[in-house]
Amino acid sequence: MEGKLIRVTRTKRGDEIRQLCVPLKFRLEINRLSHDEIGGHLDVTKAKNRVLRYFFGPNIYRDIEEFFKTCDACQRLGKPRDKVKAPLKLIPIIAEVFSKINIDTVGPVPQKQILDYGHMCNLKVS
Repeated sequence: MEGKLIRVTRTKRGDEIRQLCVPLKFRLEINRLSHDEIGGHLDVTKAKNRVLRYFFGPNIYRDIEEFFKTCDACQRLGKPRDKVKAPLKLIPIIAEVFSKINIDTVGPVPQKQILDYGHMCNLKVS
């Protein structure tokens, strides 16, 4: 890494960590690659860990968080913990076999088909 600025630190276990100090002009690309291309749109904590494994720079935490806030795909899908789950409902007990039958009819279908109409029978209990 001739001519590059490297930050060297040690973990609590004594392992050496070597991080390349990244100029601002490359931060966006590093964030994009760690989140979109390689990261699969994982959460911000995992992306921070991935980036900080190899890179360092002033305010790098803030840059990663800001990038996540502006990711179009993540904003559209939201976070799993933001989803509201439908409440569970009790299902009525059907005591007698064939006491409830649903029948759906589809048609008419295009002329190229063999049949004009189709029926779907769904037995609630069998």
